[in-house]
Amino acid sequence: MIRTAPRYETLTLDGIRKARLRTWAMPAALLVLALSVRIYGLGSRSLWADEFCTWHVSRMPLGESFRWGPELTKPPLYQFILRMITSDAHPPEWVLRLPAAIAGILAIPAAFWLGTLAGGARVGCALAGLLAMQPFHIHHSQDARSYSMLVLGCILSTGLWYRLVASRRSVDAVLYVVVGTLTFYANYLSVLTFAAHAIWLAFVSVKRD
Repeated sequence: MIRTAPRYETLTLDGIRKARLRTWAMPAALLVLALSVRIYGLGSRSLWADEFCTWHVSRMPLGESFRWGPELTKPPLYQFILRMITSDAHPPEWVLRLPAAIAGILAIPAAFWLGTLAGGARVGCALAGLLAMQPFHIHHSQDARSYSMLVLGCILSTGLWYRLVASRRSVDAVLYVVVGTLTFYANYLSVLTFAAHAIWLAFVSVKRD
């Protein structure tokens, strides 16, 4: 007599596959949504004052760009990226805003990852969905400044900090330093996030003692 596997095992495997599909379908849809609203009309408006500074400092000789008064308080990562992607003296608006748009789009899967670390896939989808349609984030993802890079770096560094504290893996420590350094050179306001990480660690240490 030929025996067959119980039907409930097949249903269980199908259920697992469907659950995995649902888990990845929503983040993928949110990523497509975020991409569409951040890329659409990227070069349709003229540059405004701060964006002119971004364009001007990225076309200056590199050494001189570090001493130009209006941008002395701005870290140089954004202008470095612009120098790598174009050498045109007068690049179109969408090229100047492209690094910000890419950082804004990448922030959505990063938010999903952070939310999943904090509370599972549902929390990840909720956080990614909120960020995908957040008006200020959409605006700054179409702005030739480094604010969307700041958001991306803070999300990634916070997730790495969580994993570092939870598992103490050396690779997370290295990644935290790399991401933190790049985020600092994108926007100095990142020090507020790093300070929050340090304050949290101090609080936990005192509580344990």
